[in-house]
Amino acid sequence: MDRCSSIEFSFKKFFNILSENGFVVGCTPMNFANKDSWETCKDVNSFKKVIEKNGFEIVDLFDNLVYKEILDVRESFEEYKVLCYVVKKNKKIL
Repeated sequence: MDRCSSIEFSFKKFFNILSENGFVVGCTPMNFANKDSWETCKDVNSFKKVIEKNGFEIVDLFDNLVYKEILDVRESFEEYKVLCYVVKKNKKIL
């Protein structure tokens, strides 16, 4: 989600594309590319609110998973913590 232009817009798109009870599985380092996302999702609780506001039920959500990103063929890497989530489309929430 950190590379999306708008987190809220992205969840609305997911909602429109998915069939009823469809799932979104993802993770984000909460290091957003734009001001809108920073203001909308400044912490884990506000991220949860965006998910629920857009018609999704949180199936699983946890923070601080250490993600290791391989940078080159020599296996240089960077590590950072990410927020992981599994959410389910649920029209009843809206």
